[in-house]
Amino acid sequence: GKYGMINFEGKEILQPEYETIEAVAGIKNAILIQKDGKYGVVDKEGKAMTDIAYTEIKPLGKDNKSGYIVKDEQGKYGIIDYSKNQVLPNQYEGIEAVYGNDLYVVVEAGKQKLIQKDGTEVLKDGFDKITAILKTSGAGVIYQKADKFGVMDLTGKVVIDSTYESLKEAKSGIFIASKDGKFGIIDMAGQEKLPFQYQSITYQEAADFYVAEDTSFQANILDNNFAVKQTGILIQIDTDKGYMELKQGEDYKYYNFRFEEKSQTDILSNNTLF
Repeated sequence: GKYGMINFEGKEILQPEYETIEAVAGIKNAILIQKDGKYGVVDKEGKAMTDIAYTEIKPLGKDNKSGYIVKDEQGKYGIIDYSKNQVLPNQYEGIEAVYGNDLYVVVEAGKQKLIQKDGTEVLKDGFDKITAILKTSGAGVIYQKADKFGVMDLTGKVVIDSTYESLKEAKSGIFIASKDGKFGIIDMAGQEKLPFQYQSITYQEAADFYVAEDTSFQANILDNNFAVKQTGILIQIDTDKGYMELKQGEDYKYYNFRFEEKSQTDILSNNTLF
């Protein structure tokens, strides 16, 4: 009744001695294992990334190098990195999957606070919740207060008032925000860079452009200066091959990330049938 793991050649990677073996959701090359009621993480080669010593393990970030939030037998939370080093000791009531620039969001006495890697307290008042740490070191955080979002610096000074229904940093100092049910883009000074008239806006980091859609799913594709470069219904974006497909009128067209039109044979070079 125990589980193990083999590769596609049949080589044994983990002996069948575990209660459960399953992928860590959303994280490549990270496998959650359970033995004697305790959890650990290994990679696809079976190499231990954490000890099998925790009652709960959750990913901290979006890849296996970001580390893990771990819970011990006393119900306390800490953080370990992918090399099994203790980043934060297991002494907190909770730890949020919000971090950056060696800053972490923890819970003590039932309240969130922002701390440095060495445990030094940075922010603890003026917000209900911290939802993100800004990309530029020392710039501050996105905070939530009374169900609205804003930005404050690391001294607690409010930089952008909490007046937005949602707020997400796209690039350093550039935010996708919503108010009255519509999305727009603002900068760190709160200046409007794109009007609040869209049903949704996403930032494609790998391609460095924005996709702003209206209620009929027509999308404006904007460069990093917010100039409209293409318009149509977005069918797909392939960051590996570096192209997007748009339906423009009755035609389906392909563009690279420099907004140059390409043929199907240019983009789908491995295809033998079209």
